[in-house]
Amino acid sequence: MENLRFLKSKEVKQIFKIIEDRWGFKDRLEHVFLMDKEGDVFIINRDMEKVDFESLRINNIGLYLCEYRNDDVRLGIEGSQIIGPKADKNILELSDEQVKEYMKGNELEIDKENSGFLILKNSNNYFGCSKIKNRRLLNFFPKARRINQ
Repeated sequence: MENLRFLKSKEVKQIFKIIEDRWGFKDRLEHVFLMDKEGDVFIINRDMEKVDFESLRINNIGLYLCEYRNDDVRLGIEGSQIIGPKADKNILELSDEQVKEYMKGNELEIDKENSGFLILKNSNNYFGCSKIKNRRLLNFFPKARRINQ
């Protein structure tokens, strides 16, 4: 696992301090946290701690939770689905039409300003994290998951 390293509890606490401050999420995730060289954070089940990774050639493992760069956190789609239901602030509710446009890869006109990342929500569905810049919702939706209708 030359591309990934296990995070120490102090590093995990740093990340979750940002998550709590930004979104009000106070729960603990009982997972093992790994980070790649770019700052992408993945979670795996605690049972995986017993596996001898040194003898395996693995590039990636686990569920992508977030990107941690420059002391800031941007949740991935699955990360927003884990954190979102227990978050109590900085959640942006989008209409069905806005979600469709966002999932096509388009930026959206939003009539507000915000300095940090927002969890994106539609009804009870969470589908990512973005920020507003110059009254436009930046599009971080992965190209591989975009719809083309």
